[in-house]
Amino acid sequence: MAESVLENPIFIRSCILYEVLHRKPIRESYKNFCEKLGDDVMDYIDFEFWFYRFYEGNHDLNYDQKLEPKNLSDMPIKILQRILNELCFRDKMVLQKVCRILRKVVPEIDAVAHSAVSFRMCRDWAFLEFSKHEIVYREFEGGCIVKYEDYAKSVIGGNQLELALNDFSNFLKCPKLHLKIFGVTFSSAVGEEARQKVIETVGTLKWPNLKTVFFNGIHQSEIKPMIACFNSETIEHIILDVSRDSSDFELNADVYESAQWKHAKIIQICGDCELLIPFANLAHLVAFEIPLQSFTKEYALEIKQHLDNFPTNLQKAIFRSLITDPIEIARVFDPDHEGDAVNILEYNTTSSRFVIQCEAYKFAVEKRDDSVEDQPTL
Repeated sequence: MAESVLENPIFIRSCILYEVLHRKPIRESYKNFCEKLGDDVMDYIDFEFWFYRFYEGNHDLNYDQKLEPKNLSDMPIKILQRILNELCFRDKMVLQKVCRILRKVVPEIDAVAHSAVSFRMCRDWAFLEFSKHEIVYREFEGGCIVKYEDYAKSVIGGNQLELALNDFSNFLKCPKLHLKIFGVTFSSAVGEEARQKVIETVGTLKWPNLKTVFFNGIHQSEIKPMIACFNSETIEHIILDVSRDSSDFELNADVYESAQWKHAKIIQICGDCELLIPFANLAHLVAFEIPLQSFTKEYALEIKQHLDNFPTNLQKAIFRSLITDPIEIARVFDPDHEGDAVNILEYNTTSSRFVIQCEAYKFAVEKRDDSVEDQPTL
């Protein structure tokens, strides 16, 4: 199409009016408009203005848009940000739902203020926590109540999960957000469909800087799809409070094979579970705490062989398990050991010193090298 025609605003507006008269949805109309005239003729914001003006019956092609009263969203971004910085957290959350421009600008203002976000869900409640700010979504007959501090709003026909996930995903899509910690908590009353919606939403988002993730009440079958959502190059600390949903004590092999598990430095697992985890799948970690179904002499030998024969980053390891004979386990590391209910001994390899602790419900290994300044906290 000739460039001179495309420079004629009246012609371009007549093309928009043509789309309006066909009564197609605005996005479909904009797509048709771009296919006919080109993607760079008019951006979506300007198209939206003329589309809805014509749609409401105002067909004046010569109308001067400059005569329109200026809206808040029409201000330069830097000035708009200075104004919005004066608002409280609640007002910012409301304001970003007003229009597309504010939905993009508002989260960028608060991005640096939030390093931790968590999502908690019960059967009739959902909670979003942005650093120290908590929003509550509570179901009632015919809708949902959204509450922040002393402010509450009823959303007729609203669903607490959908509203919470919508606010959650809008906030997390901010490119300037540098989250370090993220977590999800499920109560036992949350159904499978709702749990799956949360996992799917988490999977649609980007997590470029996240270091720590925690999941409370997660089922074993959900661990792999959940941790797979995150950037394996940045994740360092994984915390799992597992709710056992079957009699299978052994984590699926694909959990151990995931890049997130292999790149993590610290893993903590607790909750209603006693797992079967090969030590080979823990040996790369700096620190871990794991509940085992059974801690045997053979398992202790596997740990000893690894400490003796392989360079290790391991600083601290804790196994929670019933140990029927702690002295027998301690003698794997010191055949002459004479102990009692709590057995503490030193074990030295050619390159490192370790302290071994063995008692009725716990086996622990802790590195004591002088070069280790800060021991990991479990």
